[in-house]
Amino acid sequence: MTPRSLRRKLLKIVVSAIILAAIGTPLFVLRGADQERALTGLLIFGIALGSIEEFYLRSPRGAWIREGHPLLAISATFVFAILTACAAVIVNLALWGELELSGPMIHALFRHLPLVALMVATLAIVLRVIGFVGGRTLFHLLTGRYHRPVAEKQVLAFIDIRNSTSLVEDLGALRGKEAISHVVTLVSRSVIEHGGDIYLYTGDGMIANWDWKAATRGQAILEFARDALRAVRDDEPYRLKKFGVAMDGIRIGIAGGDVVVSEQGDIRRAIGIWGDAINVASRLEQAGKELREDCLIAQPVLNAMDIKGFELVTMPPIAVRGIREPVLACALRA
Repeated sequence: MTPRSLRRKLLKIVVSAIILAAIGTPLFVLRGADQERALTGLLIFGIALGSIEEFYLRSPRGAWIREGHPLLAISATFVFAILTACAAVIVNLALWGELELSGPMIHALFRHLPLVALMVATLAIVLRVIGFVGGRTLFHLLTGRYHRPVAEKQVLAFIDIRNSTSLVEDLGALRGKEAISHVVTLVSRSVIEHGGDIYLYTGDGMIANWDWKAATRGQAILEFARDALRAVRDDEPYRLKKFGVAMDGIRIGIAGGDVVVSEQGDIRRAIGIWGDAINVASRLEQAGKELREDCLIAQPVLNAMDIKGFELVTMPPIAVRGIREPVLACALRA
């Protein structure tokens, strides 16, 4: 885990705990609880349960829960929540110097299980929403940053699973989709680890985006591409054992520059990105198939960062529909 991804996880936990406390404190006060004690208790509970969610349930160690039956996931989450709530009560009472009340307070906690379940559901929904749309995207939607089009400078990556169509034909629709989802999860983890967001899932791949400075600072975008390629390659023995077929890995096209970002839709809203950068990234991913390269990166992105330590090979100029000049790019060898 990179320091950048750790900071993002911690921020996500703190924000969700604050939201939980803001919603739950008035409910507990209405039931006769002391406001300050309820507030500190809910903050402790939110941070503890959020930490379990982020560092266990959503980590590789928690895969047995995520991949099991939904009822198993719900039951396991609720058991974790009850144990965490009991621990939060004890810690909260210790902070207030009232540890002798632990027994009666835990007994009272079980009398209020419906309210605890509501708090758990609230925290889970907040964390899931942040996980689905990204913390920055959710913040921008709530604050209306993209209510009107905004010009930004971003780096975008198109990621595609090679030969996904033949994979589905070999495994069948359900099993093939499971195999594709497994690879998408691996790559998504690399995106988040290196400071990016998932802009769009495309069925057999995804589009990821970074703020320009975040992508070019400290070789973040190069580290993402290298780690994603290696993660998928190193995972091949597991996939071969689980699915019984060899998979050809992924292709990545990376480009960056000025884009326009704006909300789109009405009843169901999303954030859209328009500009040459997204078209170039898409074309580079496609060109990787023609040139038999795993990852192509546009030269302007490479010019903005230190590329020392990475093996990059200059490619012939690549034509992109709608763009007058051919695109200069390099292939990353991981």
